[in-house]
Amino acid sequence: MEHLSKQQIVLLTLLVSFVTALATGIFTVSLMNQAPESVGQTIGRVIERTIEAAVPQSASVSDIFTFEDRIANAVEKVASSTVQIKSKDDDAIVGMGLIVSREGVIVTDKSAVARARGYFAVFRDGKQVPVAIIQSQIDGDIVFLAPFPPDIFLNRLITPITFAVLPKLGQTILSLSGTSTQILGQGIVTETSATIIQTSIPRSKVMIGGPIFTVNGEVIGINLLSINSGNEINSYSINALKDVIPVIRK
Repeated sequence: MEHLSKQQIVLLTLLVSFVTALATGIFTVSLMNQAPESVGQTIGRVIERTIEAAVPQSASVSDIFTFEDRIANAVEKVASSTVQIKSKDDDAIVGMGLIVSREGVIVTDKSAVARARGYFAVFRDGKQVPVAIIQSQIDGDIVFLAPFPPDIFLNRLITPITFAVLPKLGQTILSLSGTSTQILGQGIVTETSATIIQTSIPRSKVMIGGPIFTVNGEVIGINLLSINSGNEINSYSINALKDVIPVIRK
């Protein structure tokens, strides 16, 4: 040993440690094979509990990524069920709309379609479809649009929104807006009623006729100009519209 260099001593120590560990492993396996079944079961339970004790910390990290993925998936889902409303007069984007039926019926804010001589629904892929008003609330702010002529949607895959149940106070809520680019807003539900949902999403993150939705991609409300006040926004509950959504008959 005294004639060995430091490097050779280190390598020799590592070799001895490896051989010892290998021998210990072989000896352990041999003992386990000869041990009664009850002993093996006991050791197995100890290993399972040790793993279970280590899981919560790993799961918490996984949950963070899962929540982010849920938001991204929700945005993707809702974006495919929304359109921009474009004026025929000056090609300006005047609001957004939500597709509420497979026939292409779109709901939006009445104020978005009150000034121009005609409008287009602009889909996510850039496709522009002419639309016409088919129903309007007399004493309200909601208007329904449909493709004109109706057969124009026959060759398109229509994805209507998914309706959500009534939201809970403190629930995370998202919004989509933007004209040239998509803008994502995030907040929580601060107040609810049968028709109005108030959230902490800033007004700068919403657009008239735009959706308010959950992290599961379920739409809970539509943003209306007339019911907004202050820095926070109020949305009209989409569930309040279920019974009055018109459907185009082919």
